[in-house]
Amino acid sequence: MMIKMGERGPKQKFLEISCPNEECRNFGRLGEQNIIANGTYQTKSGTVRKYKCKTCGRVFNDRTGTAYEHTHLTKEEHNLIMACQANGVGVRRTADIVGCTVRTVQKRTKRGGKHVAKVSASLESKGVAPESLQFDELLYTLKKT
Repeated sequence: MMIKMGERGPKQKFLEISCPNEECRNFGRLGEQNIIANGTYQTKSGTVRKYKCKTCGRVFNDRTGTAYEHTHLTKEEHNLIMACQANGVGVRRTADIVGCTVRTVQKRTKRGGKHVAKVSASLESKGVAPESLQFDELLYTLKKT
């Protein structure tokens, strides 16, 4: 069997991914076939896939809408910061444990708190009223259903 140059088989359909742009008409709608692959890039955590919405042109990646968005840390380092902070470890001690700066711990904790607030609001909009959110909720990806 001879494979021609550039022939790789059928294109992958990203039916489980939706556009994160709130102004897009396909925002939060799965299976619309408007998401296409747009390359990858390497991080300390591994390969991150990039996507593009054919409807609005928004480019985003696997980390968009997660607690790992906008960080140079590995997932393990980020999770360790969140675990230390959730268990009352001081900011300086957390920075020493993780091997990062105090400012990084402060930024990750602040962004983690904002992410938890979004998760809480998302749950409440669906009629679920959580009394409290735990560390696990920091890792959820927000999707509109």
